[in-house]
Amino acid sequence: MSQDPSSSEKPKLHIDEDWKTKVQAEKEALKKEAETPPPETPEEPASAHEPPPEKYPPAELLSLVQMLLTQALLTMGQMPNPMDGQTTVDLGAAKHFIDLIAVLEEKTKSDSTTREKQAISSVLHELRMKFIEVQRSQKSSS
Repeated sequence: MSQDPSSSEKPKLHIDEDWKTKVQAEKEALKKEAETPPPETPEEPASAHEPPPEKYPPAELLSLVQMLLTQALLTMGQMPNPMDGQTTVDLGAAKHFIDLIAVLEEKTKSDSTTREKQAISSVLHELRMKFIEVQRSQKSSS
């Protein structure tokens, strides 16, 4: 095999001296960017997914009873569903929510205050009366 005489010459290297200038300019731009303070943004809460705590009632027994009361009234058709504005009757679900309040009454009997006992008793009485009324109304309309 014969070698080409031109291949024995070393290839010429082209060194671009300009790259050093470009790198230096990029470094300076990054340094300026780091020194510039970010634009002011309003402070976010500790967690962006948690609404401010003042939107929630205190975590108390009566708050839980109120929540179950609302669900019972909703399922007895006594208030419109906030999602679609419709009123529907589901007596099975209503009975479930009433029973849950009764369980709370029984399980917290020895640890609840007089105010809590009276409130739960009153809520249960009113819900049971309303349940019977709605149940009778459902039977007579069928």
